[in-house]
Amino acid sequence: MISDTEKEGLKRILGRNYTRKVLSFLNKRSESSIGGKIYSIEYIRQVFNGLQDNLDVEIAIYDLRNEIIAKHNELKEKKINPLTNQ
Repeated sequence: MISDTEKEGLKRILGRNYTRKVLSFLNKRSESSIGGKIYSIEYIRQVFNGLQDNLDVEIAIYDLRNEIIAKHNELKEKKINPLTNQ
């Protein structure tokens, strides 16, 4: 379950419309619920806010966070060393 402290940090990194980003990330990974249906935005929001418990969705949230952080770090590195990253 995602704690309130973690939730605030995740929102800062994932940004606005985080539920759509998580849904898109889940769809790219072809992850769906047990019944084979795609997760709804409301369900993702409930997991994010601790109202529902779903490890697959939580893992996707943290994986997406890690992907975004990696992209930011890559950009930062390219800005610091523009000639070595061509």
